[in-house]
Amino acid sequence: MKFRSLAIVCTCLALIGLLASCSSTKLLSTWTEPSAQGKKLGKVLVVGVAQNATTRRQYEDSFVRELASKKIAAIASYQHLPDAATLSKEAADPIIASENITQVLVTRVVDTKTVTSYVPPTTTVVGGYPGYYPGYYGSWSGYYGYGYSSVTSPGYTYDTTYVNLESNIYEVASGKLIWPKISTPFRSFSEGG
Repeated sequence: MKFRSLAIVCTCLALIGLLASCSSTKLLSTWTEPSAQGKKLGKVLVVGVAQNATTRRQYEDSFVRELASKKIAAIASYQHLPDAATLSKEAADPIIASENITQVLVTRVVDTKTVTSYVPPTTTVVGGYPGYYPGYYGSWSGYYGYGYSSVTSPGYTYDTTYVNLESNIYEVASGKLIWPKISTPFRSFSEGG
């Protein structure tokens, strides 16, 4: 797969695994090292920058699976370097050498913003609207019938979290940054109270 095609793959993949679900992404900035254009990818070491070990593992595993589906060999860094605090170039060099890694993909969250939205209550009448007075107030059975045929949904709030991600691909041989990108928004929804 040519390196330029990887840019499209990574735009989609950078949003996998950090949060539960997403709905859209927008590329804010990107650039490709001119000497890297047209080069094929070898084996990629996937590094997720996250304080939470579970988040890091989910991100890295998701990225490795997606890259494998595109026939790109990749390994998750946590498998060899489980402690994020000890992850460094010196610690990764023996793994990079033994696994024949040619590129390192590093993604981190650069910004988050949560927006709370309110959905007002709604009432739906299933059996049709009552006639004019006395209508449903004219008798208990009319009122009961109307009340029974009405469905009310209470209002609620939900949070949308927008996350800006930065993904960089480094070439191992030269140590150069060959493809940086910042994408937004990665959206995660959660119902509030």
